[in-house]
Amino acid sequence: MIQYLDEYLQAAATPARRGVLLQVALVLESILGESIYVSIDELLHRPESVDYNQTVDEISESLLASLEVAFAQFGVYFDEELIEPRHLTLLADTLEALGNLESNEDRDYILSIIEGSTDHVEALIATLECVSPGIALGVEELIYRVDPQLMIALKNALREPARREPVPEFDEKAAAAYILRCQEFRKKFGRPPIVGELIEHKANLKHHPDLTFKLIAPSLDTKNAPQTAWELYALVVYSNCESAEITTTVERLIAEACADQADVLKIQDEFRKLLGR
Repeated sequence: MIQYLDEYLQAAATPARRGVLLQVALVLESILGESIYVSIDELLHRPESVDYNQTVDEISESLLASLEVAFAQFGVYFDEELIEPRHLTLLADTLEALGNLESNEDRDYILSIIEGSTDHVEALIATLECVSPGIALGVEELIYRVDPQLMIALKNALREPARREPVPEFDEKAAAAYILRCQEFRKKFGRPPIVGELIEHKANLKHHPDLTFKLIAPSLDTKNAPQTAWELYALVVYSNCESAEITTTVERLIAEACADQADVLKIQDEFRKLLGR
């Protein structure tokens, strides 16, 4: 959650750097939701012996990676060798401009730019200039590819009559409860390496557990009952599963993960031990 990040940065970063990181986090939250805070939360709860500057640097890197994920959802890709944390503000401003393209008042002009260009990168840069003049000066050299489907989607959206979509209400209590749930699990049981790897690779685990289950199913060693129970339990905790349904969901996934009923029984027994039963 943004307030936890803010509290940490008040003690760990200069006011200028804190302002940049919070601005980037807010823009990302509007696009990707509170899932961006899962990897950041891991950094905020490190031992106090870890250097503040190192942690703030890693928060910057985490936000930079989330920006790449957000842009990729639109179909915009950057040169990995060029983008750096110093580009955070520029990329956040560009992402915000990209999200505002469809609602810009110069719809006909933007549409004419897209239809009149055969270079998708140039067309995107020119349209972004309409929303945020001057932005091309910094971002043009960083973008190496734009998915043609983005330009098609923009053209279709710009041809439709302008309309205001209702903004979904952000459920702050639910988001806080989710992060607390992940924190409590990690404090009590630790975090399975496989879940850590997914988070480090910026996988968004807050999906339906059936979807995230597919991410780790090939790696499960169902003959190792304690490990499998731990991994599946963690996966469901980090998913968007309702807290009241976690136990039944883990039990269902255990059954789906195993071809051998004897393995199912062993893993269920280990899961009950984790629950304290």
